[in-house]
Amino acid sequence: MAPAASAALLQVCGYAKGGTAADDEVPPEKQQMQPFSVSLKQLEEVVTQDLLPADALEANRRALATLKQFARSLESPHGYPPAYIKVVMFTFRDPYAEGQLRRVRCQLKTTGGNCAQLVQQNIGHLLLRLGLPPYFYFDGDQFRPKAPPKPHVAPKPRPAAAAPKAAPPGPEKVEAVRARAAAAGFPSQTISEEQFRDMQAQSESAQQEKATAVTEQAAAMTKIRQLDPLLQAVAAVPWLAASEDQQSRDRVPVIRSRVMDEIESWGWDVRGAVRRVWSGERHLGSLLDGKDAGTQLAIKAIHFYSLQNDKKMGRQTYSAS
Repeated sequence: MAPAASAALLQVCGYAKGGTAADDEVPPEKQQMQPFSVSLKQLEEVVTQDLLPADALEANRRALATLKQFARSLESPHGYPPAYIKVVMFTFRDPYAEGQLRRVRCQLKTTGGNCAQLVQQNIGHLLLRLGLPPYFYFDGDQFRPKAPPKPHVAPKPRPAAAAPKAAPPGPEKVEAVRARAAAAGFPSQTISEEQFRDMQAQSESAQQEKATAVTEQAAAMTKIRQLDPLLQAVAAVPWLAASEDQQSRDRVPVIRSRVMDEIESWGWDVRGAVRRVWSGERHLGSLLDGKDAGTQLAIKAIHFYSLQNDKKMGRQTYSAS
């Protein structure tokens, strides 16, 4: 789909209405995890958008500098980070309130001990309020206690020089031994050059497949972030269909046709799982069963936004038949 067409599609679909950007509670389903460094980069992109007023943008940059300094302090070379507490405020445009300006506070706190879970919870709430994935893992040296000093061990006396080892048998002798072992009915304890090449090829093939899978996963994650407004619109269908606002109800046919076609144009088989989510199913394992990696990421995002809508507006179902 051309960029202009995609932009028009986003304008037609809009965002799910009702509620604030997110509740303060973090939902229990922790299905998506990403590195802390990636979460910080996504947060920076949201709070430094040019669409924000100049004074709000300047305040966000100061708060962001404080947050980055706090993040660096988590990698203390002396063990756990020192005790610290500070509150920062960010201004953002709330997609759930037609782009209205909202403010969100975040408490940056460490206790001087292993408080990784506390930091993840506080920053996770901030990410959730900004409409970002709230779950992350620390991918640096955060919360790694300093190793205790090694005890001093007196050096051992150097052993007497060992007798020189005998030279390994040559190929002719190895082959002669293998031939005698085969003739005697004993299994050979070595592998041939051809067997070695086969094993090496299999190992290289497995490494290549793993690298390809990692690359494809990263590409899918990038596209998921680009299509996030459309995924939010798909998750909002039951509430849009039940809305008293005619404009909201008019979005449903567009989402069912053009939006779903756009998502599936990337090879993601989501339509069946989406209908089950619309009908009220929330068991993520069965929704993901048999799906490829990219499809699973799209379904996880729709499932996540459906859970958010459940909490904000109450469970709502929709029949796509």
